[in-house]
Amino acid sequence: MRIPQSIADVDQLWIDTALRDQPAFPDQHISDFSYEVVGQGTGFMGEVIILTLTYQSETTHQPEDGHSVVLKLPTQTGNRGIGETLGVYEREVRFYSELQQELIVRTPKPYFTEMDQGDDPDKTLGLLNFVNRFPIRVIWWLFVLAQKIPPKKRNYALLLEDLSKFRPGNQLEGCNLQDAKTALAGMAQLHAQYWNQPITEKFSWVIPLKLSAKAGQAVFLDCLPRYIKANQDSLTPRHLELLYWLKEHAIALFDIYTSLPSTLLHGDFRLDNLFFDDKQNEIVICDWQTLMNGPAGLDLAYFLSASLGKESRESDVSELIQFYRAQLAKHGIEIDQGSLEWSYHAGMLIILHKVIPAEYQDMLELEGDRGHQLAVTWIERILQKLEAIDLTEILPR
Repeated sequence: MRIPQSIADVDQLWIDTALRDQPAFPDQHISDFSYEVVGQGTGFMGEVIILTLTYQSETTHQPEDGHSVVLKLPTQTGNRGIGETLGVYEREVRFYSELQQELIVRTPKPYFTEMDQGDDPDKTLGLLNFVNRFPIRVIWWLFVLAQKIPPKKRNYALLLEDLSKFRPGNQLEGCNLQDAKTALAGMAQLHAQYWNQPITEKFSWVIPLKLSAKAGQAVFLDCLPRYIKANQDSLTPRHLELLYWLKEHAIALFDIYTSLPSTLLHGDFRLDNLFFDDKQNEIVICDWQTLMNGPAGLDLAYFLSASLGKESRESDVSELIQFYRAQLAKHGIEIDQGSLEWSYHAGMLIILHKVIPAEYQDMLELEGDRGHQLAVTWIERILQKLEAIDLTEILPR
């Protein structure tokens, strides 16, 4: 079955064929459809399109109320190339076709998952391990070179459950403590299921966090001077201390961090990728392009840094970390409070290391004002939460 490159390639016959064998759409032909592009400014690698379907029953041949589904395609912006390089489209298609069925945590139901075949994931993983033997500067130039090579002409498409019936999260607005606890309960459920499991041995396309350390440091070092220059009037001596600490110690931080017990990480666990089912008091997690294998504290720091505003108190963060720990214990995973807090603080430094390049590099196009506002607000929240951290306690003396 052909894979559409854009919404212009989608017609009634394609939708009808894609959904034909799905139990949610039994014995029905699509007679018409409309579409709406949504999510501008919430993601940078893909297009999210809601298809509202009108169909006829094969038994009554009478028009019935339309269903809606989500069509997800690679972005048409310049981010397509970097998305191909990072493998985000293939990773999400493989997630829904190979891994999603065994998850306990809720995700959108997949109806259609297709992509043009590319490199074998085992070979890709081997290549990444080989590249990581080189010095950081060499890896940086390899990454730059990869951006100059035209992306492979591969297509990817997903038809997923429409989550519009649930309450969406909003990263710019943040959330209250109750919503944060609902989200952390789902996070703990995900992490506990794969705690200390050899995920990459089973799914070689789930990349270990440690393989991103050198490339991440190369991008961070390239962006740091621009970030400091652009914000020189607002950066405090404490902020500069944190930034120069990362410049000096990021690789050592990754080394010790990735020696911790690992699990399946969502990799982009923030409010824009969560929907709240208030009737069930649960979350549904979408956007699985950046899932990886690494310590649970990274998802925890990612969510708390992005979701709690500058007005949040340190006691709120402590309460939520304790809540997450209790949820892990509920699923049979015991971790002491001190270890979890260290993992959270170290993870927060790694998130700062990741988010600054999102705003201050030339490769990724942020979508409109909201995309830039997300990045700027996020960095401010991270710096605020790192104010009291004792850097001397992060790495072994």
